[in-house]
Amino acid sequence: MLSGVSTFSKATHYFNGVPYVSNPFSNPYKNWILPNSYFNNKKQYDAKFNQPFIFNKSIQWLPILTRSKKEGEKKLDIVHYHSKKSIVFDARKNILSLHGDSSVSYDQMKLAANLFSFHLNTNTIRAKGTKDLHNKSIENPVFIYNDVTKNKYGKAGTTQTRIFFMEKIRYNIDTKRALVDNLLTKQEDAIIKSKQVKKDDEETFYAQDIIFTTCGLADPHFYIRTKRAKLVQDKQITTGPFRFYFDNAPTPLGFFFGTLFLEGKRTHGIIPPEIGEGDNGFYLRNGGYYINFKDYADISMLGTIYSSGSAELKNELRYKKRYLCSGSIYYAHNFEAQEKGWSVKWKHKTLTYGTRSFNANVNLRSRSYKTFDHEDKQLTKAMENQSSGSLAYEDQLVGLPYRLTLRAAYNHNFLSNFKHWHLPKGTLSSASWYPFKKAQFKGANHWFHNVELKHTINFENHFQNAKKDSSQTDQKSTLKIPSTAPWNRYIENGLQHTIPLSMQCKLFDFINLKPHLNYSEAWYWLPKGTKGPISVPGFNRVYVWDFGSALDTALYHTHYFKEGSWIEGFRIKTVPTFSFTYTPDFSKNYFEEVEKDQGKKEKKYAFAELRPSLNLSNRATSILKFELHNTVELKVKKAINPEEKEKEKKPTSRKIFLLKNLDFNTQYDFKAEKCHLIEGLHLHVASEAEMEQIGKVGLDLTVNFDPYLSETISLDSGQIKEEPINVFAWHHGGYLGKVKEAKFKVNIDCAHYLSQEKKKKKALLNDSDQLTNKIKDHKIDFDIPWNFSLEFNWQYTKLYKYKDGDKQYTMNKYITFNGDTTLVKKWKVGLRSTYDFTEGKFQPFATEISIQRDLHCWQLSYQWHPLGESAKYDFCLGVKANMLKALKLPRKRSYNKLN
Repeated sequence: MLSGVSTFSKATHYFNGVPYVSNPFSNPYKNWILPNSYFNNKKQYDAKFNQPFIFNKSIQWLPILTRSKKEGEKKLDIVHYHSKKSIVFDARKNILSLHGDSSVSYDQMKLAANLFSFHLNTNTIRAKGTKDLHNKSIENPVFIYNDVTKNKYGKAGTTQTRIFFMEKIRYNIDTKRALVDNLLTKQEDAIIKSKQVKKDDEETFYAQDIIFTTCGLADPHFYIRTKRAKLVQDKQITTGPFRFYFDNAPTPLGFFFGTLFLEGKRTHGIIPPEIGEGDNGFYLRNGGYYINFKDYADISMLGTIYSSGSAELKNELRYKKRYLCSGSIYYAHNFEAQEKGWSVKWKHKTLTYGTRSFNANVNLRSRSYKTFDHEDKQLTKAMENQSSGSLAYEDQLVGLPYRLTLRAAYNHNFLSNFKHWHLPKGTLSSASWYPFKKAQFKGANHWFHNVELKHTINFENHFQNAKKDSSQTDQKSTLKIPSTAPWNRYIENGLQHTIPLSMQCKLFDFINLKPHLNYSEAWYWLPKGTKGPISVPGFNRVYVWDFGSALDTALYHTHYFKEGSWIEGFRIKTVPTFSFTYTPDFSKNYFEEVEKDQGKKEKKYAFAELRPSLNLSNRATSILKFELHNTVELKVKKAINPEEKEKEKKPTSRKIFLLKNLDFNTQYDFKAEKCHLIEGLHLHVASEAEMEQIGKVGLDLTVNFDPYLSETISLDSGQIKEEPINVFAWHHGGYLGKVKEAKFKVNIDCAHYLSQEKKKKKALLNDSDQLTNKIKDHKIDFDIPWNFSLEFNWQYTKLYKYKDGDKQYTMNKYITFNGDTTLVKKWKVGLRSTYDFTEGKFQPFATEISIQRDLHCWQLSYQWHPLGESAKYDFCLGVKANMLKALKLPRKRSYNKLN
């Protein structure tokens, strides 16, 4: 106790601002927890105070004065302390004690306990709790530390609060070392209990008799127990011999040592394999090692082995430089029986918006390479049976108003052995040029100042091992090209110029007028042996030009209702567009006559299959195109709390689209011999209604009408063909004519707003700039009681060529639905499928029944595909926490059903 003024002045004479802990700690730890300099230079220091100390039960402050420090070291801050019972200061030993419900705050640290003691010479704090009448520990120390995280560029990021519960603690402010008894803390999803913990620095801890779990119960469902462990904050936990416990019962699962990588920024470490069973038997999959290279690149070296003898090695190198480039290089080599295969993938993307850019997308594989992973098997057959790659380069040419784009591509189809090379395929595109507008002209703009001129050059060079279109390289093709065929057996090259001349102007301030004149010219170099009346070996030139104009405007009609009405108003927007294009007749120069059905002859474009393609018509065209776009929207009041309205200034109304699309378009060719309305009459209607707290309902209807009557012609093959005649159907009571093609879709999405809100919250946690491995969140939301979505599609196509007695149309109707419901609090059942009304059955690939069970800290999921000749199921029992995602029991299997 302080007694008198003399004691107080003696305290000021010897006080050096260093906290103290009294004797109850054992001697072996006393030397470790104190700074080494304390035993070398033990001196007396004087302290000067601007304000006197007043010791009572209220909140106090204590300035920490340190010894002389080196230049650049951080000075200690002020210690704030508080006690509800008493504060005692021993001036001779420099000990400050707090009794009762007390707390101490220093820098980013706060410690609350029943009893504190300070040793002001050694900067040491000791705290502990007390016992109640039943000899239970109460008012134990609670250590709260605000850790300011830093990103990979060294800048301060978010502040993370860490809370530690314990029975006793001894902490040194200078060295940041501590000794803790019976620690309990939670870091992210992990809960850690330890009998004794020694804190070596700000990130490293050594623990004795540690229990690690992600279950938040007092008696956890499972935990991992070990006698000793080393914890590196936010990085990893390294242990000695450990064992798994389930319901406090030991299991044979364990090992002599273990390493668990925590979520956060890691530099290197072991990736534990996934254990399960699949089509190739039991497996250890995707286990290996991970290395990070200075935050700009990382590499994962993984391996997979199956009980059937199959194995696979994978290496994935990822790199990223902010504002420069990003990409990944993937290499896989697998073994199965006597076959070996390899696969190489390279993706590169330029992130700058400068004058140059380079992008790559390469996916090369050998013919014998096979995919073992379930995720990779979701690739289409077309992707599995081909090897391809492409490189793209863009550059703004110095001194020229052109931008160069070069692309090299390769495609190899394993089924037909067709090989195709683009070496190269490029574009030279110029910027807009206004020939009648001077750069330094400051006067008024006239109509001729808006004349715009561009120039684009497309060039292509193709190498193929056979004269075959890329559209014929699908898996259904029966053509097999010999492996001895050279890759450059068929060579094709060409160049195309496009020069558009246009002008933008306004009529009467409301109408947009845009006249245009387009000129295109293609150059082809044909190989020797080319036959035809027009195309000859060597250089061939094709040109075409057209001119026209476009006219459009926007019309609005708005109606407002009375002030007290729920609907404030509605608006109709109409955008009519007229465009006219005239193209002269070039058929005499580039067309030749060929025989057709029934001995008829027609003109065929001689350069139709060459690239770059320049499509021409066999006659002159004069086409007028009309488009009409309409939208109808309502403005309704939005229910908002008046207090929230004033606070957040939210809008009091919202828009609802009654009709998002009410469109009509058609084309009329004045130069056509008959049937001037080409491509028919198109009608598009679309709408979407949003219902609060439920979801949204949308519909989409597209109809293409044939406005002409038709006559039937019997062909020699026994088929019937319908040809249009120049008579409109509405002249004979046919309204708009026959339906040539129609598509109708209705979609219903319930519980839409609730699910979208949760998705947005999760998306905010993603960090696309971090290179370390991302862990996908597969947790199932049991809070949503039900969710249901449905989509109905109906497609109709009129046939103009069919056999006698067959249907004159094709019709497809199918409905797709997806939903889940929470039967009881912890059970969720889901169903998704597609029913085809034409075939009268459910689609096997789209039908799935799923069951999920919430097991508190564990989660069980089961997906079953019951339909099809080969059914399959996917079972998984695993821990919810992402850091223990490898702790699961998966089982995937396909089986053949008995007839």
